[in-house]
Amino acid sequence: MIGNLSSVSGYLLTVLVIAVLIVATHQIRLGRLQTIMDELPCQLERAALLYSERLLVIDRPFELFGRVDQVWAREGGQLIVADTKTREVIRYYYSDRLQLTGYAFLLKNHPETRARSIASYGFLRIPQGRKAIYIKVPLLSERAYRDHLQHHRALTLGTARPRPATSPLICRGCGHVNRCPVSLINPQ
Repeated sequence: MIGNLSSVSGYLLTVLVIAVLIVATHQIRLGRLQTIMDELPCQLERAALLYSERLLVIDRPFELFGRVDQVWAREGGQLIVADTKTREVIRYYYSDRLQLTGYAFLLKNHPETRARSIASYGFLRIPQGRKAIYIKVPLLSERAYRDHLQHHRALTLGTARPRPATSPLICRGCGHVNRCPVSLINPQ
């Protein structure tokens, strides 16, 4: 009986260890565990991590929500947003600028942070092996962000037409390419 009990508990312990390793490996790949040694950019070296994976919700000037990966507070109180992405290519896209700008907009209008200064840039954090690379990303102006949101809402309501893409690769990945009412590529 004791022999069977110890072999069962040994088996369960082994399964538990394997499960923990699988979950930890997945979290490391997603950049969520700090086993990765971050080489922080100079703007974040003396900053404190204020929020991590924090859901922010506002209802003014309009309803908006988002889960920000990181918000850093610099010594003077200025807030800087950061978002973690897993990708092979070390670069940012317009969608990254839009997302970081959205987080900054949420912070600017959230009751807990609206009195704080928000940096005009954010960071994209891209885990690469055992370290993470930070890319400084300039945020869109508030006007450009509001225009984008208004256009998106108008598209959703069917009262606006899509803007032409600037690259055929954008159209290739779109689920609406077969019924798109505009020219696929914007001639530049």
